[in-house]
Amino acid sequence: MNKKPLELALGICAAAGLLLVALWWNGVLYDWITPPNNIVIWSYGFHPPDIAVKKGSTVIWENLDPVPHKIQSGKPENSTKIFESGLMYERDKFQYTFNEVGTYEYYCVPHPLMKARIVVIP
Repeated sequence: MNKKPLELALGICAAAGLLLVALWWNGVLYDWITPPNNIVIWSYGFHPPDIAVKKGSTVIWENLDPVPHKIQSGKPENSTKIFESGLMYERDKFQYTFNEVGTYEYYCVPHPLMKARIVVIP
């Protein structure tokens, strides 16, 4: 029996598995599978970090990190407090409806290097 096709198939499966693990580890996979208007908090980052939504849309954040996060609009040095999640533990969700056109920056209060933005269009 020729083992070359089997070895090739196993090699391809292993490479695909490693690629999926690498994408998952870097948050890219979450960007691909996250429903529109949903943001995943994972690996100390917002995924996707920037989104555009239509006026009147509700955005939902879900914390998949084992550490708590708190979302707040604005920048760490200048919070606008237009929206604020309160402390979110693993699997907690927060949602906010954007009724005004504009750009909304936000960050994580306990981890101020975590920053992202939402652009609301008409």
